[in-house]
Amino acid sequence: MTRSRRGVVAILVGSVLLCPILYCIYFDYKRRHDPAFRKLLRRTGKHHRQREAKLQNLRFRRLIDSRISELELNRRATLPPVENSRFILDNLSIGENCASQGDYENSALAFYTALYVYPSPEELLNSVMADDNVRPVLQQMIKLRPFRPPAQRYHVSPTIL
Repeated sequence: MTRSRRGVVAILVGSVLLCPILYCIYFDYKRRHDPAFRKLLRRTGKHHRQREAKLQNLRFRRLIDSRISELELNRRATLPPVENSRFILDNLSIGENCASQGDYENSALAFYTALYVYPSPEELLNSVMADDNVRPVLQQMIKLRPFRPPAQRYHVSPTIL
């Protein structure tokens, strides 16, 4: 009786281990010889990549929105110009450092924050876009999340910067 149990267990274990291998062989054969299956795989892969890109863009937009709401809660509209310009310069340097290291998400967030606080973001955007390392980050950032300055601007003297 124990021999028959061992035989049944051995057959079950063997089939459990053999089924994935046989499926891989079948999948490979189907992928190589069936054009419709290859087309289906390409379409599925393309759909998956598009969905992942949309999810990443959505996550980035939410991150920017949370950064802006956090900025609105923490910042007052009337800051001393020196402190406000230091905040802008710090964010610009953080953005440039992150862009040079390849951390594009944090770089874009720092640039977006600096643009959000700066009184004339068009000037700042034009001056920052001159840097070749930063240009792709800003283009991607603006494509994902168009910049909308706040209704009430912070008061900073541009000569301090």
